[in-house]
Amino acid sequence: MKAYRLLSGNITEIEVDVDVATGAPLLPPDTTVAARPDDIPGFLLTIVGNQWQQIEILPPTLEQLKNDKLADFDKHRTWYLNQPVIVNGAQFDGDKNARDSLTQALTVHSALGILPPAWFDYDNTPHALTNVEDLKAIAGPVAITYSTRYYEMVTMRETINAAQSKEELDAIEIPVHQD
Repeated sequence: MKAYRLLSGNITEIEVDVDVATGAPLLPPDTTVAARPDDIPGFLLTIVGNQWQQIEILPPTLEQLKNDKLADFDKHRTWYLNQPVIVNGAQFDGDKNARDSLTQALTVHSALGILPPAWFDYDNTPHALTNVEDLKAIAGPVAITYSTRYYEMVTMRETINAAQSKEELDAIEIPVHQD
């Protein structure tokens, strides 16, 4: 006998055995032999026990929508803050490790007067450092770009958190990136 079974969230058509003495189907949990009803828009069709159930799908709450928007925001923020910084036509790493390394190099120069012979760009091409001004010419734009990006992200997060309606949230565009 054909039946419908809810298994792992999916409804599948299965074959079930019949009790020879009574002719009643032998049904596993969440299985029915009743005809599948038509889907109703806005409702989830499922099986509970041995009966079909139509469960209304409620629209997401504003809080759920904000959480979804914040999850997309977090992905964008991580990507954006780690993008390279263009300095005089060369791309330099702009992530936390690069900023820390630049700060360390400036600190070592300040304390000991020592400079690394070169600073490597995003593509690992060396750029000679003949004086501290060469290092500052890289460190300054990297720091300023990071600060600008960081505050852009703070503003975007505050805008998401301040949204009072789905329409306000939908108006906040978060870029999607291919990693």
